[in-house]
Amino acid sequence: MPEDPFNIIQPHNHFIVLLPSENFKVLDLKPNSYVPSLSFHVLTIRSISLGKFGSFLTNELIGKPFGPSWEILPDKKLKLLEREAQYDEGSYLK
Repeated sequence: MPEDPFNIIQPHNHFIVLLPSENFKVLDLKPNSYVPSLSFHVLTIRSISLGKFGSFLTNELIGKPFGPSWEILPDKKLKLLEREAQYDEGSYLK
């Protein structure tokens, strides 16, 4: 059965992120893009900053499902958290 396109993160989606501080942040997912120049195209690599919680490359989320929790790695990539880590006893999402 194919994935429901409404459950998959697409470029230019707006979504709400629950931060470890239990605050929420609304984000606009702008994908990497090529910007024309006088003699060549320049690739603009975009990232999203979550302040003290780190930043990640926007293209890391495109094509992924809504819902799971992610860990931001030092290289700005994302790692899917195991189910137990997403819903630990002290978590906001019980």
